[in-house]
Amino acid sequence: MAHTNRPAEQRLYPRYPLREEIFLSIQGDKRPPSCSLTDLSEAGAGCLAEDNTSALEDRFILCDLISQNEQIILRSLTARVIFSDNTPKKKTNSTSGETRRYGLQFINLTPLQKRQLSMITRKYGESPQKTNLPWHSTGLIPMVPWKNSIR
Repeated sequence: MAHTNRPAEQRLYPRYPLREEIFLSIQGDKRPPSCSLTDLSEAGAGCLAEDNTSALEDRFILCDLISQNEQIILRSLTARVIFSDNTPKKKTNSTSGETRRYGLQFINLTPLQKRQLSMITRKYGESPQKTNLPWHSTGLIPMVPWKNSIR
């Protein structure tokens, strides 16, 4: 997939940048995790992979999410590569070579995996903006139209 031919934004869930580094380990790949997640949502993730990572060339992968201290956060997520940037990026501090951007969509998730991804996104993800919505205020009482309607 070419970088210039990508479609307009079609994500159903916003992706949140991560506060802590989380790695993506591809099951069946014998090398240490070389994919670092850049953002995460309940439906997908963006990652940077070293240029020599051939496991992401496949259309479907089975992967695990691993924390910085090499503890497994979530296992056996089925994902589909929906975007790959054909232009390698320069070296970063966490990688030894050039990297490429990839977009993953999680597929065939169980209800438990969906809840776990939602919790992980809230725990590790940064909200791009602070919300000042009225229901966060302590002075407002929620309106319940059916309450006290029968006398």
